Amino acid sequence: MDDPESALPLPLFTGGAVIARIFTGERRSVDSLRSGRDRLMQAPPRERRVDPAYWWLATDAVLQLGGDEWKRWAKSLQEAILMHKRDEPPALAGSWDPAGLWGSLGGRVACTAVTILALELFYRDEAAQQKD
Repeated sequence: MDDPESALPLPLFTGGAVIARIFTGERRSVDSLRSGRDRLMQAPPRERRVDPAYWWLATDAVLQLGGDEWKRWAKSLQEAILMHKRDEPPALAGSWDPAGLWGSLGGRVACTAVTILALELFYRDEAAQQKD
């Protein structure tokens, strides 16, 4: 194994915990939320760490806290998602292969749906910026 980090578990539920705490009213300035974001930033989306469920939850968490971290995360996510989108064969075009912790459970349809949910967050970011 040439990348020891690839063996480390992704902090999948850290993203979900950060989102849940924000959506239940916790202030975004709380140190523990920023600490959660920092943990997510240590495992950004990249070529060899394909996990659509992680990408979705972590992306929402990083988006909710914003800042320069969101800009770096968004760039990394876009590159990773585009790199793994299937173009061939035609029957699979526009989908994503099953991957990550939940890939074997949900298959191609679930991984594609969750990847699209991660992409939807970019629309939410644009909508929020237009309100400013």
